[in-house]
Amino acid sequence: MIFLNRKALAFVAALLASGAVSAGLAAQDRTEMRVSLPFSASSIDPNEGGWLMHGVGVAELLMRFEEDGQFHPWLLESLESVDDLTWRMRLRPDVTFQNGKPVDAEAVVAAITYQLEHSPAARAEIPQGARFTVTDPLEILFETEGPFGSLPGVLAHRLMFPIFDVEGLEEGGDLIGAGIYTGPYAVDSLDSQALTAVRYDDYWQGVPAMEALRVTFVPNINASILAVENGELDVAFWMPGVVRNLVEVTPGIHYITTTGTDSYLAYLNVTRPPFDDVDVRRAFMLGLDYESLANEALDGTARPATSFYLPLFPFAVHNQHTDRAEAARLLDAAGWQPGPNGIRVKDGQPLQIDVIYNSAIGDLVPLSGGVQFQLRDLGFDLRMVPVEDGYAGYTQYEWNAGFNSDATWGSGLPESFLNRYLTPAGDRNFTGYENAEISEIAATLPSIVDPEERNALLARAQEILIEEDPAIFLLAFYDQGAVVSDAYSEFDMGFALAFIDWQSGPNR
Repeated sequence: MIFLNRKALAFVAALLASGAVSAGLAAQDRTEMRVSLPFSASSIDPNEGGWLMHGVGVAELLMRFEEDGQFHPWLLESLESVDDLTWRMRLRPDVTFQNGKPVDAEAVVAAITYQLEHSPAARAEIPQGARFTVTDPLEILFETEGPFGSLPGVLAHRLMFPIFDVEGLEEGGDLIGAGIYTGPYAVDSLDSQALTAVRYDDYWQGVPAMEALRVTFVPNINASILAVENGELDVAFWMPGVVRNLVEVTPGIHYITTTGTDSYLAYLNVTRPPFDDVDVRRAFMLGLDYESLANEALDGTARPATSFYLPLFPFAVHNQHTDRAEAARLLDAAGWQPGPNGIRVKDGQPLQIDVIYNSAIGDLVPLSGGVQFQLRDLGFDLRMVPVEDGYAGYTQYEWNAGFNSDATWGSGLPESFLNRYLTPAGDRNFTGYENAEISEIAATLPSIVDPEERNALLARAQEILIEEDPAIFLLAFYDQGAVVSDAYSEFDMGFALAFIDWQSGPNR
């Protein structure tokens, strides 16, 4: 499938050839780090645009998910399970908000309480009857009526409990200059084009490396790359792997990666033929060559899918594989027989699959082509339908399959993904999936504190979701990419979408 690589390069070359650079990327002082993202935030309110603040060095969390697959203290000094019903949270001393107020136990409980009142995502993860109690200026007890093992992951989730000054938030206004967060950079302007932030000199880990930060919102891939090449940006984040080859032969710019925490996923609509038949769903999965998708369709910028979860997790089971002979056998047994043009037929109907894919994600273009090419040999006729918003597409189109990027691990909480995507009441159960055992596992996981017991439940879930009753599966693991200038060729992008920290800056 080498032709896919050429198509990908042609796609990127055409983008770059347009020569359009977004307005507003004027050269900045070299004490300012200049980056771009392909999306924007309209507010720094934690429940509006606050999800972005964690990624750009403005906001911080109590816990941090790291590359060893574990959760580690961030603003907390320690998190201890006292017993099945009690956790002790110890805060670091001498941490302050950017407005100078202390980050003590009272302030943290106020932030948590605010989120439980205003954030459906946070409220959904904390069990009813749970209590956060201040027991010391730097200590909080979390007590529940039943065992709750998910607390470390909940405290590390960027959408749930960012730590902010509730008094500063409730004073109103647009929050610009209010210094409500704890990170190394405090926002001093925000509009539809860019966010700018200034160094917080009293930051608790040390003096930040740069005096200022500018995050420009540039949805166009070629505009960001050209801005880095022209010296108007230092780093363009969220760059698809399809640009790597062209970037690497362009003087003065580089393509760098960090271990990704999302994946490219396939969603199979179990409410419509032919995927209402589990054997056809299994054949679809078994018929794909995941090595080829990662190394040829995506030109080695992704890793082959081997499991339902990222390999860094101790609970990942590597049971996803290719078996085209078994795929053909399943299709034969399901009554789908080869037709005269190679497309299988059953009861006079061709094995036609309408696939919607998020065309805004550059890597999904060649990846979708690779899936289409591979499955045609098995008798699937895939009709690809590009959409601008993958999630909206599931409610706007008649579809059999959908390709998008997402994280089955739920920011370290696999039960969150299972509940949202694979239980009947899930708000993102686009596939119409229902499996009683998966629903039971999803409901049980939060109450399991013992890691080995959790891992055993998750292993069983993966047996069901890959080997027995699939509806969502991984097409590839991908690494997060960025295009950088010479001065940032050794830039560390961080992990789990926390791109910028207090040490971020040009090569030292």
